[in-house]
Amino acid sequence: MFFNRQYLHIDGRRARAHSLAFALALLALHPDKQEELYQHIKRVLPDGRIPTYDDMPSLAYSSAVFNEALRMFPPANSVPKSSAENTTFTVTDVDGMKRTVTVPQGIVLTLDITGLHYNPKYWEDPYTFKPERFLGDWNRDAFLPFSAGKYLHIFLKSNLKTHGSMKVTERV
Repeated sequence: MFFNRQYLHIDGRRARAHSLAFALALLALHPDKQEELYQHIKRVLPDGRIPTYDDMPSLAYSSAVFNEALRMFPPANSVPKSSAENTTFTVTDVDGMKRTVTVPQGIVLTLDITGLHYNPKYWEDPYTFKPERFLGDWNRDAFLPFSAGKYLHIFLKSNLKTHGSMKVTERV
């Protein structure tokens, strides 16, 4: 039990570190988005104070930047899921033909997160860093960086709540 808890804790820290590194790298490659994020934070926190958990709803563009980084570079490429019961569903194959697929109970299916996140059916211009795609309406079913949408918010909010935050200061 101790090993599993320790392993999960380390793995969770690694996922957060990689996600943050990708977000910072994307901002470095896109100075216009970096400036937009900087101005957004200055508008939300004009006094330069450290943001709190309660500030999260106001930091929409900040969340959009992290969501876009997680869309482009998810912590996991795929997630195995086991069929809980016998089921059938209809899919459209690459030729546009509808097919019925039967999935027996206990079969392990793999959810291709990267394929979903780069599918042009769900994401316009999927290879371009566009945080604004997460502002307003967007397809929440096509964004699964942690296998389920609710875990994303837990991830982002727990970082702010338990690991502190960065103070916004003037640039030199």
